[in-house]
Amino acid sequence: MAQITKLEDFKFENELASMKNDDGDFYRLQGDISLEDISYLNSLYRKSVIILENTQGISSELLSKISNDNLFFSVVGGIDYFNKKKYQENDYYVRTLVSKDGLVEIIKYFESIEKYINPAWNDLEKAMFTYSCICEDFTYDEKYDNYLQNGVMERSLNGILLKKLVCAGFAQVYKEAMDRLGIECEYQSKRQSHAFNVLKIDDKYYGSDLTWDCSEKTKITNQDYDLQYFGEQDSKNFYSNRWHNISNDPEETVFELSTLSKEEKSQCLSNIKNTGEKRKNEQLKEKIKSHIKYYPLDSKRQSFAEEACMLSELHKILLVLRINERLDEQTFKELSENVFRFYNIAGDLMHDKKFGMKYSR
Repeated sequence: MAQITKLEDFKFENELASMKNDDGDFYRLQGDISLEDISYLNSLYRKSVIILENTQGISSELLSKISNDNLFFSVVGGIDYFNKKKYQENDYYVRTLVSKDGLVEIIKYFESIEKYINPAWNDLEKAMFTYSCICEDFTYDEKYDNYLQNGVMERSLNGILLKKLVCAGFAQVYKEAMDRLGIECEYQSKRQSHAFNVLKIDDKYYGSDLTWDCSEKTKITNQDYDLQYFGEQDSKNFYSNRWHNISNDPEETVFELSTLSKEEKSQCLSNIKNTGEKRKNEQLKEKIKSHIKYYPLDSKRQSFAEEACMLSELHKILLVLRINERLDEQTFKELSENVFRFYNIAGDLMHDKKFGMKYSR
């Protein structure tokens, strides 16, 4: 059962003050949530913000039992506005806010990674697997620079719902993922500049920058990008980079960083590779099947699919959808490129007469 404490005098800056003036209440929830806690939260009749340090131990199934639409959540994570003055501003506070339904979907995303984690893996392998999954699943929002003042979603856990993140969002998402696994992870930020993470594993600290690895993957033509910004640099090299230089911030710690040897990193990547490929495979199948679900096949044209029986199941589904003209061009391009990339079986789709050579590599 969790400890739920009502904060009688909790405010800093206008956002919280305005909520107080609008009869809003604030509760800090610490510990594992029980069904009894859910009942209590459902009984709150005033607009309330439930403050969580993180979502460790909270399942989407349990959270979905909350039916009270008056509740909103503040998942503090790396934006520790209780202990760091620089985060005691409205701009940072709003990044922590998540709707009830939104938090359920966010936790489902983390669970979609956690279900593949091998309990026999060590913490470094778990951390690297999670890092690679997030890197694979998201893109850096290139348009962010054009609306720095409005990109709140991309700078927070809510970016999971958009499938787009920027540096602050990547660092927040990775810290939350590590918190859920019980792996110590710091969210570090250079004000108005960049955010990144530092992991503590087996009493060693490792710097990591998901933003840069996620950006780097777009420059690589095969799937085996090597996470070159995970545990690669010592303190001098990591923190001397102008984007990581937090030496003038009294609320940030410059950690003594260790580095992973090429052999250590290679071994970890080798140990998690098959599981990562299995996850990609199943994700792709689900994505394609979702199109089958919403776009029924034309029975008059199903014979075309039968002619593709020598192809893999995934290739066949794509072919049926193409023949029935149920895929828009962008979706067709994305799916067929993924099949080509992961299974090397979609060469003929990539050179299809209808869609032309623009989809070929």
